[in-house]
Amino acid sequence: MLAEPAIRISPDPRAWHDALSRHAGSPDDRAAMGLPTDRPVIMSGHQPVLWHAGILAKLLASAELAQSSQAGRAWIIADMDEVDPTTVRVPQGSGPTASARSVRVLEGDPPGPGIPTAALKPRTPAPGDPGLPGLAERLTDHTDKPTLALQVGNAVIDLACERFGIERPVVFACSDLVRTDAWHAILDAMRADPAGCVRAYNAAAAAHPEARVRPLEAHAGRIELPLWRVRPDLPRLAVFAEDLDTVPPDQLRPRALTMTAIVRAALCDLFVHGTGGGLYDRVTEDWFAGWSGAPNWTLAPTAVATADAYADLGIDAADLPDAAHARWKAHHARHDPAMLGDMPAAKAKEDLLARIGAMKARGEDPAPAFRELHDLLDDVRARHADRLAKIDADADRAERLAGVRALATDRTWPWPVLPDATLDALHAGIRGRLASVTMT
Repeated sequence: MLAEPAIRISPDPRAWHDALSRHAGSPDDRAAMGLPTDRPVIMSGHQPVLWHAGILAKLLASAELAQSSQAGRAWIIADMDEVDPTTVRVPQGSGPTASARSVRVLEGDPPGPGIPTAALKPRTPAPGDPGLPGLAERLTDHTDKPTLALQVGNAVIDLACERFGIERPVVFACSDLVRTDAWHAILDAMRADPAGCVRAYNAAAAAHPEARVRPLEAHAGRIELPLWRVRPDLPRLAVFAEDLDTVPPDQLRPRALTMTAIVRAALCDLFVHGTGGGLYDRVTEDWFAGWSGAPNWTLAPTAVATADAYADLGIDAADLPDAAHARWKAHHARHDPAMLGDMPAAKAKEDLLARIGAMKARGEDPAPAFRELHDLLDDVRARHADRLAKIDADADRAERLAGVRALATDRTWPWPVLPDATLDALHAGIRGRLASVTMT
């Protein structure tokens, strides 16, 4: 039987509502991004790919909170990352023959190494695949967008909002943040104090190794800033302090932590992360706390919403053997008569091991006792050959099914391939968690 989605929301939903009661941010920047200025705003976002259920949970949670609190909503497309939105991995088959296949959803080659989707033009959608109904149509709807990131990011938002009957959020990309005053403020701060900026950034990254934030380069007179240089169809480039006066301003873009700092300072009152974002944004907070030259910003609080949900492969992962354990059992059964139910032989082995230990302690040669032990185990293996053969066969079968077990326990399948009952349970579970708390 397929497991119910495992939903994780933190902190307590009351804290989500409390964050919205402290409506702040920059009215000018919110207006520039098409956001409401007369009410709080909830934000979330992700890369321009077809999400798994954990990312979908962020959209559903922010939609539920916005509805219950009359707040605005926005979704930011992280378009600076290296991702491949041209293909989607989906399951096929069922039972022991289940496998995965790649579905091409956009024509053309995948983005080259280092090229962000912000640097690429939209693509022609590939013919629709029955495993991903509606996606080709939504991608076609957004071929007029200026970048591949905005095409795919808007398409997947539309697909999810239509499936779950939720209002569409305001959608923009990380690249669009250059329209805000906050972007120019942080650029000015980096220009004025690059060393302090990077010193605080690296200290914050070191304080949170679990976030896996790479430290910025700062040696031999070169200071790498948390920015990217982006040009059409080319790999993104690191930006150093000395580059700020020579790189065309329209080629500068924020990196991940700079992006979340801007949106949390100027554009939203609560930012909903997944598990990974919830980790790395602790680095953002410590970076700003430790950088004396940072803009005088108050960062909006964050929350985490995520979920584990699985495809229906016609097999219960709990019924599949664990390959590592099965192989361990096959190895140890040849050396442990107790695993074969031969307790007299197990006792004899225990006595021999005790004799060997005592002989070593007395300085005697234990070789005769070792020969007895080997003879004992050879006899056990001969008498239980059929049982050992079955254990070996079980281990071989478990290893053959290891791939199926991995597929059945994979939480990263794109949400459209999950059963409707699973998706409905996910939506209902999130709604139940958040709708039970009302603003005060």
